[in-house]
Amino acid sequence: MTRLAGQPVHLVLLSDRFEALSATIRSAHASADAGTELHWHVFTSEGTVDAAKAANLRSSEGTITVASLNETVASLTRRGVEPVWEWPEWQTWLADAGGAPSRWRTDASLREFPSSRDPKHAHPLNLLRLYLAEVPVLHHLDRVLLIDDDVLFQVRLASLTQDLLTRDLLTRDTDTTVSALH
Repeated sequence: MTRLAGQPVHLVLLSDRFEALSATIRSAHASADAGTELHWHVFTSEGTVDAAKAANLRSSEGTITVASLNETVASLTRRGVEPVWEWPEWQTWLADAGGAPSRWRTDASLREFPSSRDPKHAHPLNLLRLYLAEVPVLHHLDRVLLIDDDVLFQVRLASLTQDLLTRDLLTRDTDTTVSALH
C-alpha cells in the first residue's frame, strides 16, 4: 500500500453535540501515526461554536476550524445555493406530519418514510452533508472524509485514509476500521 506521507487528511464533522465531536477528534488523534496531519472542519450550531472556542479545541498535528451553521448557510446563499431546509415548501412539508406528499416528489422518488420528518434527520446539520461540495471554505480541497460524531477510531487512522485515498473507496467495512457508539 502506498504511504501518503506529507499529505494532510481533511476530516469534516457536522454536529451540535460538543462531547461527541470532542471524543471523535480525540480518538482520531490517538489512532493517527506520528506526523499525520489531521485538519478538522467542524460545522456546528451557535452554542457549540462558543463551547468549542471556550474549550480551545486544538489538534496536536494539524488544525481545527469551527464554523457555525448560520455562517455556512450565509456563505452558500452568497454563492446562489439555497439549502433545502431554507425552502418555504420544505418548512411547510416538515410541519405537516400527516399531510400530503410534497409536490417536488416524482414517480422516481424513493418512497417516503415517516422518519424523514424526524427532527434529527431533517436537521440542517444532517442535511448539510449534501452541500459539502458547495461550501466555500472547502473549495480548495480535493477530498474530505466525512465523519459522524458517534464514531471512535479503534485502528490506525492511516489504514483507513490510505485505502480511501489511494483506491477512491467510498465505503469500508466498519468492523475493521471504526466503531460506532450508539
